[in-house]
Amino acid sequence: MATSQTLTGRGLLLLALISMLMGCTQPLGLVPGAQGIAPAEASPTLTEAAASEPPTATPSLAPELPEATPTATEVPTATATPTPAPLGPAFAPGIDPLTGLAADDPALLERRPMGIKVSNFPRSLRPHTGLSLADLVFEYYTEEGMTRFLAFYLGHDAPKVGPLRSVRLVDGQLVKMYNAILAFVGGDPFVLGRVVGMVGSSRAFSQSPSTCPAICREGNGNVNSVFADTAELTNLAKSQGAQDLDGMLFSHETPPGGVPGTRLHVQFSYGTRAEWRWSSDLGAYQRWSEDLVDGQIVMEPLTDRLTEQQIQSANVVVAYAWYARGSGNEKYNIEFVYRKRGRAQVFRDGMMFEGFWLAEDATSPLQFIDSAGNPLPLKPGATWIEVVGENSTPTETAPGEWNVRFRFP
Repeated sequence: MATSQTLTGRGLLLLALISMLMGCTQPLGLVPGAQGIAPAEASPTLTEAAASEPPTATPSLAPELPEATPTATEVPTATATPTPAPLGPAFAPGIDPLTGLAADDPALLERRPMGIKVSNFPRSLRPHTGLSLADLVFEYYTEEGMTRFLAFYLGHDAPKVGPLRSVRLVDGQLVKMYNAILAFVGGDPFVLGRVVGMVGSSRAFSQSPSTCPAICREGNGNVNSVFADTAELTNLAKSQGAQDLDGMLFSHETPPGGVPGTRLHVQFSYGTRAEWRWSSDLGAYQRWSEDLVDGQIVMEPLTDRLTEQQIQSANVVVAYAWYARGSGNEKYNIEFVYRKRGRAQVFRDGMMFEGFWLAEDATSPLQFIDSAGNPLPLKPGATWIEVVGENSTPTETAPGEWNVRFRFP
């Protein structure tokens, strides 16, 4: 019995030594779970290993690149549309200084403007010809309740303008201010002499056999049968050479400070009326003129015989000026240069702006300022100026609708 126990103890000792020599591995022949031995843990799967601890990086000979630092995503912001800069009072080449628009043919600006005197009566001569192509038009009272037009052309040519009529004193003043040439048909000798003296004989052209094809009489040869061609008139006047017409100011942006102005009715007399109605579709004012139907005054669209379209204008200005009464056939003179400043109402973009017109000197275009003395820009495009007496009275007859009654002086 003793021997058996000794051998058993030696066997156990030998087994322990072998286990130590094998690196402390689990004893051979021991079954996990036997008394005194903890159960072996299951070997982790690849998925569990990845979840339990980070993978060991394998050494590489390639240089490690730094990790990209995540950046915040930029949120686009709305970009404001640049506001077009005002045009004027000095103008870049190619810009018509009477409209603020780029000329289709810049060569047209290398000449003097043309001031053409156009009749408005009798009504039977309407519609007029070529007025829709003018850059700038003045309408003013002449005599016996009637008005006439002085239309300036620079950035556009018109093959036919008229009918032409005789001059008045104010024509010489306005033509000189715009450094233009003057086309007309005769006039009172006293008035004609003064007008030609103001603008010079080389810039004043009255119809005669030698003026055609620039200024021609046609049809039955009556007083309202004379018409002008602006391109031929340029050749007749030999007026090549750009003129200094700086002074006017234009902007596509509607200025602040206006009040609604969608309709303007100017009553020069009972039988002579001009009306302008704002069209938001066109972005312009359309012209109506009076007609007599069954003894009643009615307003009818004023069209252009040349284009067969209703006349329209980006701007309409009411200029209050001093009508100086003359003697005999002198009729009236309208003072701009002598007075230098007067009240003005500028209609543009369906709004009306109170301000003043300025005549800085005898050879500079009219300018417009607001009530605070700041430049009052016109909208780029054509401008019609309704010249009324200083004592004329404007009245707002309905929201945005204005009526001006002509009164002297």
